[in-house]
Amino acid sequence: MSNKDFSTTLKNTNGISVKILSAGAAITEVRTPDRQGNFTNIAMSLDPVSQYFEGSSYAGAILGPNAGRIRGSSIPVGTRIYDLAANEGSNQLHGGPHNFSRSIWTLEEVRKEADAESAVYTLNVPDGLDGYPGNREIAAVYRLDNMNALTIAFRAVSDQMTWLNLSNHCYWNLSGDFTRTVLDHTLCIHAGHVAYNNPQNLPFGFYPVERTPFDFRESHSIRENLRDSADSGQFAPACGYNHAYAVTGQSPAAMLSDPGSGRTLTVDTDYPSLVFYSGGCLGSDTTLRGGIPASPSCAAALEAQEFPDALHLEGVPHPIVEPHHEWTRFIRYSFGLCEKDVCESGK
Repeated sequence: MSNKDFSTTLKNTNGISVKILSAGAAITEVRTPDRQGNFTNIAMSLDPVSQYFEGSSYAGAILGPNAGRIRGSSIPVGTRIYDLAANEGSNQLHGGPHNFSRSIWTLEEVRKEADAESAVYTLNVPDGLDGYPGNREIAAVYRLDNMNALTIAFRAVSDQMTWLNLSNHCYWNLSGDFTRTVLDHTLCIHAGHVAYNNPQNLPFGFYPVERTPFDFRESHSIRENLRDSADSGQFAPACGYNHAYAVTGQSPAAMLSDPGSGRTLTVDTDYPSLVFYSGGCLGSDTTLRGGIPASPSCAAALEAQEFPDALHLEGVPHPIVEPHHEWTRFIRYSFGLCEKDVCESGK
């Protein structure tokens, strides 16, 4: 497999740019201004490029055919049980060993419109790959508009009933300095319930966030919420947060802010769940641009998706796609600014 940098760059009229790689259709760079007008990259970027093909971080990539973990590596689809390829002990992570993050996507088209630029990436997936049924045609359309919003629009069609849960695994540090921790950012997640995890980072049930360190209904410093935790057992497996919030019907789903630079990131989606991963397991086995080793919580991910491990969560729908029916979802990242006191207060 070639490790060449097959990429495209989208730009808007305000100077914001987004770079996307064919490996995993991964976002490798997002350049936005701080409150002084200085542009820098706020998306975790890997160097060398080969890490996008074989690394463990999934940085910026499309997750699929299933984002997150599936315990026991089996799923029910219709009247059948399908055994999947395990790649994390007995469980499957992010779709198996031949997942969409490790695949080379085809750049079909780059469009330049009056108010936006977009790139269309496609992937054809054969029936039975890593155990999933159906010949599947997947599309991810990245669109950067002049309102400073980057939208990822997913489309998929399968010739058989199948299981599908796509996401994007971009890591963010709004300071642009990945030698600094993201724990000093403030975070708001509009969700009243969060899924608790077992020691294998598998969710086992939803619980109210009220009066817990999971309560980000009003903006809080990530560090302060972690420090106030009375339940370290929930944070030990991922050295911090790696939890799915129920954000159904909430707009926006989340907002991340950096008081120092003034940058803000707002997430909107039609997915029912948002996984907040505070990057606690990032380490020196991942090398960032400039030869800098990654460190725990140097960046955080906000992964909009279907409910993870839905088979084992009571009361949530399974992510089933009917044959020959076009399935669609979207994730929108909006880039903005706020004054220092506002960023710190979250108002």
